[in-house]
Amino acid sequence: MSAHGTQRFRALQSNKKQAILSVAAHEFALYGYLAASTNRIAVQARISKGALFSYFVSKEELFVGVVSDLFDSIRRERPELVLAPSRGSFHQMLLELAARVWVFNAQWPVLFALDSEITFRSHMIPQCDLLRAEFSTLFESHIEQMLRSAFETQELARDLSPEAARLLILATFDRLRNVSRWGVEHPAIRFEPPTSERYQEIAERAISTLMRAVGR
Repeated sequence: MSAHGTQRFRALQSNKKQAILSVAAHEFALYGYLAASTNRIAVQARISKGALFSYFVSKEELFVGVVSDLFDSIRRERPELVLAPSRGSFHQMLLELAARVWVFNAQWPVLFALDSEITFRSHMIPQCDLLRAEFSTLFESHIEQMLRSAFETQELARDLSPEAARLLILATFDRLRNVSRWGVEHPAIRFEPPTSERYQEIAERAISTLMRAVGR
């Protein structure tokens, strides 16, 4: 954000700033970056388009502002919901983590609706890539801690390398994350969101398959 635009935006009342960012976030989530309309954002935020571009000099800058605000909100609350210490067997810890992921995703639906846009534009908008990488690193670090514990308790196959196990677990949770995104609305396509019970069934099946691959 330009220095002048930053000052003007920060000077706004908190509820006005959040209204603009919330409207923009839902616009990007619903239509995608390319089809998102700054005209619609201005109208729904009840400001002029000129005022919008006095705060953000481009659509790209507005998108970065939206993503930064979402990550800041999560950072303030900290991701203990997902990364809190787990107890029990490695299998139980994976199931518990999968359940926490569902709750976390349900609390931040716009962020996960924007996930593909953030990924696709990471090479063009480095700030978004850095923010996303920060939380990906945090999640992967938690997985590595769980793996160290599982290897120490000899719950995993002896000939399994830690890196292979890490990649299999991350791939499993990436699929589970996609499951939670089925409910995202799109102008042309609408998926039926899974219930929490259906997600639990899918998670238990995915974790059981994973344990057959990595367990003793």
